[in-house]
Amino acid sequence: MRIIRSESFNSEFLDFLDKHNNRVAPVMDKLGFFEEVLERDGPIGVRKSGLLEKLHGTSINSITLIRKGLNVRCLCFFPSDGIEEVCVLLMVFIEKSSADYDKAVRQAEILADKWLSDNKGFKVRKG
Repeated sequence: MRIIRSESFNSEFLDFLDKHNNRVAPVMDKLGFFEEVLERDGPIGVRKSGLLEKLHGTSINSITLIRKGLNVRCLCFFPSDGIEEVCVLLMVFIEKSSADYDKAVRQAEILADKWLSDNKGFKVRKG
């Protein structure tokens, strides 16, 4: 499975790493482990491992990178063109309240729609 880091993910992730220097190692470890399991076992394997949470009613999935103190999450989705399914990392954010989470999910849905319009042929199942 191919993993694609969207432009918004790259810029937000670099910004996060600059601001939270002391959190770099655990975030990189968790993200690296997620990518390793995803490449080996695919989305179903990642969900079974407990790394990925499917957000009901959307095509968005959440990965908790840090849970203690600073709650850091990554949002992604899994579009397919009928031949290949890919994982698109959409954004990383710090969840301080449920309002932050709701806002990030709405923004991720917009980013996912933009990615799909830029990459014709890929579709995603809502659910």
